[in-house]
Amino acid sequence: MYIDINRARLFFDTVGAQLAMAGDHMETRETLIVMHGGPGFDHTTLRPYFDRFADHHQVVDLDHRGNGRSPGGSESWTRAQWGRR
Repeated sequence: MYIDINRARLFFDTVGAQLAMAGDHMETRETLIVMHGGPGFDHTTLRPYFDRFADHHQVVDLDHRGNGRSPGGSESWTRAQWGRR
């Protein structure tokens, strides 16, 4: 899936549900956000290590701008853009 943030299109994938049945009601699970190192990597290198947490968490894997399946290249990487709060 993709999300658009500040003119950047980022790829992300989820493993595990955010909501789960707990008896007769729905329970919200905590979300674990997995961010790869880089540049030049993507989320797939970390999947074998973090997918196991999907039994109790919703795991969100993110490809940084211009990495993996997130479009853009190194020309879109600026200190001003990365340092923005």
